[in-house]
Amino acid sequence: MERPDLYVLARFLDILYQNGRMKKTNLQNRVGLNYARFIEYLEWMISHGFVDHQTEEDGSELYSLSPQGIDAHRASGSLDKGNYERDANLTIVE
Repeated sequence: MERPDLYVLARFLDILYQNGRMKKTNLQNRVGLNYARFIEYLEWMISHGFVDHQTEEDGSELYSLSPQGIDAHRASGSLDKGNYERDANLTIVE
């Protein structure tokens, strides 16, 4: 992924912040992306330290915000729901 959409990243942050640990299917349904695009964003967020991944004893995979993800959520708190991309202070570094 070249440059992620800040609106989509903010949706991930909001949903995981509000719901805590989530299974992949539930998270994908809440974020509202098709599966392939969802996986791209999820892998990007994991690789950049915003999301933690855990495998339970029963084999289920759970995703939650990392401490860095919680900080990013707080930083994006000033953003309007429909206009996430306008905040120039939220910088994504690859």
